[in-house]
Amino acid sequence: MTRIGSNQESPDESITTHRGGVLQVVKNIFGTDDRARDRLFAFSVLVNILLGVLLWAAWKDLQTQIWLRSDSLTKENAELRAEIKTTQALVQAYGIAKTIKQEK
Repeated sequence: MTRIGSNQESPDESITTHRGGVLQVVKNIFGTDDRARDRLFAFSVLVNILLGVLLWAAWKDLQTQIWLRSDSLTKENAELRAEIKTTQALVQAYGIAKTIKQEK
């Protein structure tokens, strides 16, 4: 007795495969024995490891970009603070502070 949906060539399979179907292509690449399952499993593990490495590298690159942005902002803020302190010192040194307050 064959299962419903099986074909005459493979009575133990419940899926029929067409000549150009995806399942047939996978069978042609990996084979149909137990070793084929092992190869497919090894291939899938390899793909997952490579994907993990790529995601980790992208995450590290993103962290580096964030660090560089914050570092450049810190330098920019330090430069602005230095300019403000210099301007304040010049204003106090030349006594311009009183005239600036009076003009407002």
